[in-house]
Amino acid sequence: IQRLAPGIKVLARGMEKSLCAEDRVQLETAMQPYVESGFPEELARRTAMLPMLFPALDVVETAAQRNTPPERVSRIYFGLGEALELRWLRSEVEGLKVEGQWHAHARGNLRAELLNHHKELVDRVLRSFSKAKDPVGNWMDSHDSEVSRVKDMLRDMRDLPSMDYATLAVAVQSLGQLIDNTQ
Repeated sequence: IQRLAPGIKVLARGMEKSLCAEDRVQLETAMQPYVESGFPEELARRTAMLPMLFPALDVVETAAQRNTPPERVSRIYFGLGEALELRWLRSEVEGLKVEGQWHAHARGNLRAELLNHHKELVDRVLRSFSKAKDPVGNWMDSHDSEVSRVKDMLRDMRDLPSMDYATLAVAVQSLGQLIDNTQ
C-alpha cells in the first residue's frame, strides 16, 4: 500500500483527463444513477470512475518497476489498449456467458491472461521507446507486420455475430504471440 498508493492517487486525479470520448460518455452515463439518487456530483463521479481505475494497479506497478512516472505509463497503457482494441476484447471476455464453475474459471483465466499480456506489451513499449515522444506509435511502427496481423484478426472477430470462449481464447493467445514476436 505504501509503495503503490501515491501512484494510484496521481492516476485517479488525472484519469478523467486522459479518457477518450467514448469513455467520457460512459462515465457520464454511469454517474447519472448516483446523481439522481442524491449523491453530490463529485462523489458520483468518483464512484463511477472506480471501474475505470481497474488497470491502475498494473500501471502503477509497472511505473514503480521501471522508475517511470505513472502518468506516462498510463498514456502508454491506454494508448496500446485503444490501438489494439483491448478494451473491446476485455469487454467481450467479461460478457461471456457463464454456465457453471468451469466456464467461470475459463473466463477468469482469459481475463487474467489478457491483462497480463496488456501489461507485458506496455513493458515492451517502455523498454524500446521509453524516451520517445510517441512511444506507442513508434513501437507499433517498428513491429508493423506483427501488429497488423493481430489488428486484422481482431477486426475480423468484431464482425462476427457473437463471441465464444474458443474465439476469444485465440484472440488472447495472439497477444501472447505478439509479445513473443516483438522481443
